Amino acid sequence: MTEQDPSCDENGCKEQFVICNKHFEKIHEVLVKIDNALRGNGSPGLKHRLQGVEDTQKNFTRALWVVFSILMAGSVKILFFQ
Repeated sequence: MTEQDPSCDENGCKEQFVICNKHFEKIHEVLVKIDNALRGNGSPGLKHRLQGVEDTQKNFTRALWVVFSILMAGSVKILFFQ
């Protein structure tokens, strides 16, 4: 024979179930909003926007190295071959 929780009579469990169910529905709604913000759901989401920022940073870094290399080559030419 199993013991029942004394705080859980027939009506108490139903009330707790209703309360918990409402909370779970709210949590689910929030999770759906977070998922839509991350993935986009038809519009650019945070993941897509972050990828754009990372690509821009990568291109800027490459351009900076090209400019730095040109400046260094010009400096070497001026210092040693003039």
